[in-house]
Amino acid sequence: AGGAAFLTRFAALVHLRISLPADDYTRVLRYSVLLELDPISGWALLGLPTDFMREQVAGRLAGPIGVALGQICGAGINITAIVLPGQGGLAGNSPTCACLLAQRAEGARA
Repeated sequence: AGGAAFLTRFAALVHLRISLPADDYTRVLRYSVLLELDPISGWALLGLPTDFMREQVAGRLAGPIGVALGQICGAGINITAIVLPGQGGLAGNSPTCACLLAQRAEGARA
C-alpha cells in the first residue's frame, strides 16, 4: 500500500508540475505530503509545513490537485489540507480525513 501511495503522489506531482505555474509548484506543492487518499469516499488529505501553504492548497490549488489525483486514481477527488504538526517538543497528532470531514459536517449543521 505504501508503494502505491508513493507512486500516486509522484504521478500527481509530475502532472501538477507540468500543468501549474512553476511558482505554485516550487513555493507550495513540492512541500506537500499526501497523508491520505480515499478514492471510494472521494477525499484526499494533504499536509503542509505552514498555514500560508495550507490556505493555498485548500483554496485556489484544491481544484487542480483534485483533478490530477482523480486522473490517476480514476475517481473524483476533493482536497482538504492541514498544517503538519511540529517535531520534538512541538509534535502533535495529525487529524485524519474522516475526523476533519466529521467536523466539517458538524459545523454545517450548527
